[in-house]
Amino acid sequence: MPTPYDSRWQAVRIVVLHRDNYLCTLHLPGCTTTADAVDHIVPLNEGGARLDPVNLRAACIHCNSRRGRLRQIELARHALTSTNVGQPSRNW
Repeated sequence: MPTPYDSRWQAVRIVVLHRDNYLCTLHLPGCTTTADAVDHIVPLNEGGARLDPVNLRAACIHCNSRRGRLRQIELARHALTSTNVGQPSRNW
């Protein structure tokens, strides 16, 4: 399996940053505007494509980190409010 930051990643990263004019596309509170990171729109752990530019967008490090934290909170909240919580996995 390739490492996450191999030469193919570096090449796609540059293409995405250039495509988005090195401007953050997330614009979350505290955004620094200048993109120096690339964000996966659909995260890898949810089936997003690692090297597909369609699944990538330019982001500042602040917004990219914040989005990851917000996504973790959203997933945890969903798990806590899911109707399946406390339900057996099968009927006995």
